[in-house]
Amino acid sequence: MTAETQATAAASGAKATERFHENKKFAAGTSQERVNLLASRLVKAVNDTVLEEKVTYDEYNAFKAWLIKVGEDGEWPLFLDVWVEHSVEEVANESREGSKGSIEGPYYVPDAPKLESPATLPMREDESGTPLLWEGRITNVAGEPLPGGIVEIWHADDAGFYSQYAPGLPEWNLRGTVVADADGYFQINTMQPAPYQIPTDGACGQLIAAAGWHAWRPAHIHVKVHAEGYQEITAQLYFVGDEHLSDDIASAVKPELVLDPQDKADGSGREVISQLRAGSGQLSFIHHLSGGRPNIRGRRNVFSSSPPPRIARGSGGQCTLEPAVRVEKKGPDHAACGSCCHRGTAAGCARRP
Repeated sequence: MTAETQATAAASGAKATERFHENKKFAAGTSQERVNLLASRLVKAVNDTVLEEKVTYDEYNAFKAWLIKVGEDGEWPLFLDVWVEHSVEEVANESREGSKGSIEGPYYVPDAPKLESPATLPMREDESGTPLLWEGRITNVAGEPLPGGIVEIWHADDAGFYSQYAPGLPEWNLRGTVVADADGYFQINTMQPAPYQIPTDGACGQLIAAAGWHAWRPAHIHVKVHAEGYQEITAQLYFVGDEHLSDDIASAVKPELVLDPQDKADGSGREVISQLRAGSGQLSFIHHLSGGRPNIRGRRNVFSSSPPPRIARGSGGQCTLEPAVRVEKKGPDHAACGSCCHRGTAAGCARRP
């Protein structure tokens, strides 16, 4: 048993709560009328549930005890980010005409080590998993590069643990702040993350067990992309074929953010190109992933000779993603990703963005 596998919900929850107080700004200017409206609706929703479902005193007391335990375990950030944040994110980005955003989650840490592109994320010498090269370009929607644009990236390791939230992991393992070059390009070597379960030994785990739910999140990479004068985008990038794309415990998966490698016609690898158009005032963000060994010396390491990702066109400045994914072909074709899988046909995959 490694040190990281001994991580507890209480310890990671306490750290997430501490980080929230350190990093987040509160809506101190919210009017009394607004607070009254929101609080009244929330209280009414709870009371309506009690009356409609004939909640008993035993159930009420069990609920009260559980709410107390959520606080004792420091799991309010986890609870809210898993079951509520996806709706807040939807409201926040409902007027965005470009790429879809996604939730930030409880494990973001600001001020990760700054790395010039091409970059390799900090990792252990024996880091397990499948190596990935992620590269792309940050531009405005007119296709003009944004020199020095920033890509913040973080994700779990192959065992499903985040650095600074599990014991035994190096402080900045698989976290970095990558600066794009003068043409807006960046290259990031990392390891493909694995699906994982959210902590189940605390209050959130009790709820999951009592309700008969599962605790799984699909494999994903967290990113924040920003450049001076443009609206930041926070997103998670997923992988086609993951069995939990359709039942993510956090309800955060969006088809536009699922990376879908397909076999190339010449058999030399697999690729995907998804085009998302930016709207007014948005930042254009294009990228692709490549499977291969981490390029520690920073040399280009792409296994496929497919065309580079295309630049989204439009006018103005939020973020948009235009992913192109390239993965070295190893072994059999990827597994069917749901109700159908049309590998090798013009139709592509049913889950293709």
